[in-house]
Amino acid sequence: SGQQEQGSVAPSADSGIRAMIVAELNRQATALRGGDRAGFLASAEPADVPLRSELDRRFSTLQAMKVANWTETVTGRLTPGADNRWSAQVQLRYCFVVDTCTPVGVTIGTGWVVTGDRARLTAFGASPADQIGPRPWEVSELQSVIGKRVIVSATKRWASRLPGILAGAERAAAITDRFSKWTPVPTRYVVYVAGPDEWAQWYGVRQASWVAAYAMPLTDTYTEIVLNGSRVGAADSREVLQHEFTHVVTLAGVQRTYPDSWWLIEGIAEYVQNVGAPLGLYRALADGRRYVRGGAWNGSVALGEPDARASTSEANGRYAVAFLAVRRLVDRFGEQKMLDFFDAVARDGKGLEHASAAVFGQPWAAVSDDCGRYVRKIF
Repeated sequence: SGQQEQGSVAPSADSGIRAMIVAELNRQATALRGGDRAGFLASAEPADVPLRSELDRRFSTLQAMKVANWTETVTGRLTPGADNRWSAQVQLRYCFVVDTCTPVGVTIGTGWVVTGDRARLTAFGASPADQIGPRPWEVSELQSVIGKRVIVSATKRWASRLPGILAGAERAAAITDRFSKWTPVPTRYVVYVAGPDEWAQWYGVRQASWVAAYAMPLTDTYTEIVLNGSRVGAADSREVLQHEFTHVVTLAGVQRTYPDSWWLIEGIAEYVQNVGAPLGLYRALADGRRYVRGGAWNGSVALGEPDARASTSEANGRYAVAFLAVRRLVDRFGEQKMLDFFDAVARDGKGLEHASAAVFGQPWAAVSDDCGRYVRKIF
């Protein structure tokens, strides 16, 4: 059944036109959920080849990702134009694989022409940057593989890597699921592999050159992952995704920014990425040693994010200090105390002094100095 729109009809909008558009959106949504390609494309003007081609691409991509619980809802007023043309904002809500998740929403612009008793699409847009758009499936033709815990999608260029990345991702998910201490585990982790064009386009953001992957929160409880295909291969995927999935589970449900907690947020992700592994296998040891011994480090473990112009080595050095600081907290106080401290600082927004006294029973200055000595001992 289709989803009905909410709100009153604007005086400038004909209620009959609105009803036609709603009916067409409901037919299109039903077709997508049912795997009916022809029905999904039927909403477009028959002669509009570019639009039908775009809808066909979206249908293929969304079906490959096993879209579920898809609805299309008119929001706000219709805007009339010349020659029986109208524009409408439409909210799309969806899940992937399972229809029991909390749907993710995005609002797009659509165009319509009314002929007789039916409205037909003339435009079906993508979400703008202020809605964290465009989303990958809105603008790229994607192929997907789906596992027990993870969906991995990529453009044709990277499709041969999908099985290997999925295997690494499933191993990573088995570890990071155990650190979902505050909210239920995601129904699926969603991973996209980006080439240079997609890296600069998806979600309306530009990442620094040293970034190998990033977590993009779309809501307080739903986050997607993007791998830089130029830097991450199948062999690296388990390690990188174990880090990124940690962000998904440790920050779910948090309604705040993290300007003073970068070191702790990245430190716990590095810790989980390497949990159970000997320190000597940590990938950034050499860069950490270079960062600390080269005089770039000021001795505080409470570091901020690397500058966008930072070299990969400097960025890795900061991550290494953050990792060792969290590892030291675990060695001294135990993993649960470290998680309690993380909860207080990164999730609840309490200051380091308050959190340290409450969780560790010691002033933060003493705890921080001990972590700093540990970092220098290692490096």
